[in-house]
Amino acid sequence: CDVHVHFREPGFSYKETIASGSRAAARGGYTDVCTMPNLNPVPDSPEHLRCQQELIDRDACIHVHPYGAITIGQKGEQLADLSGMADCCIAFSDDGRGVQSDALMRRAMEEAKQLTEQMGAMHVCIAVDEFADERIAGNPVNRCYLCKKMIFQTILEKSAQLGFETVIDGTNEDDLHVYRPGIQALRELGIRSPLAEAGITKSMVRQWLNELGLAVAGKPATPCLATRIPYGEALDEGVLLRIGQGEKFLRDMGFANVRLRVHRQIARIEIDIEQMDRLMQNRQVVTDYLKGLGYMYVTLDLEGFRSGSMDIGILSDNKDE
Repeated sequence: CDVHVHFREPGFSYKETIASGSRAAARGGYTDVCTMPNLNPVPDSPEHLRCQQELIDRDACIHVHPYGAITIGQKGEQLADLSGMADCCIAFSDDGRGVQSDALMRRAMEEAKQLTEQMGAMHVCIAVDEFADERIAGNPVNRCYLCKKMIFQTILEKSAQLGFETVIDGTNEDDLHVYRPGIQALRELGIRSPLAEAGITKSMVRQWLNELGLAVAGKPATPCLATRIPYGEALDEGVLLRIGQGEKFLRDMGFANVRLRVHRQIARIEIDIEQMDRLMQNRQVVTDYLKGLGYMYVTLDLEGFRSGSMDIGILSDNKDE
């Protein structure tokens, strides 16, 4: 079962349909897939889900299980009718549009817990407060190691309680050749990384997804927001929230590959070089929005989008061997 696919029907059938997507999945050996809710209408009510289910019943050649949206219109403002959709969908997601309101997300999680209890399913929510560790909040060069170790130690404790013997993660071969201090934590804790162990790279994963006709093949990477801040500058939830809001604004404008690097009062935008002209055409809108978030200066990085630009200058002896 592939739990994250984009069959863009209804609403965006020029990108993908239930029929074409399910055929591609079947050719790849999948018998079941779970479809994300980035549709029109957004499946945020039983009525909207029925529109999608009618197409699934008519056109799918495998088992297709739709997600329901967490919030109305995936806008992160009002909770969708989760209880009304519970019998019609496999799970709930706003698919890349993070719910920015703590209170709203808490309500969604509480309702999801109630629904899983009614359905007899296992719902495990593990609370981890990374900033409770002052070392992580201080944002040292090995922050990723400290954070990864805290998170996976908590997961291991819970998995042992549930009777699971193995915990895996999505580290791939490419991650072994760049600055990834968190990998050391995984090794110390005995976490398995099947993709890396098999020598599978990110481009290989994307190629296979593309061959299967799955739209997720082009989904941009979304690393931890702490990577947007220079090492040594303290982290807190407010700082990361502003960065998340700024990047969401830019993505909604159509800039898929985007990083908002923050140097105290300076917001440095990284986007693909070929999209810079379009951003400059909208520079006033972008500047006004980011200044509204509290940044004093808004800049465009002329080198363009690149992963790990905050790691430039890290000494090679700090890298994972």
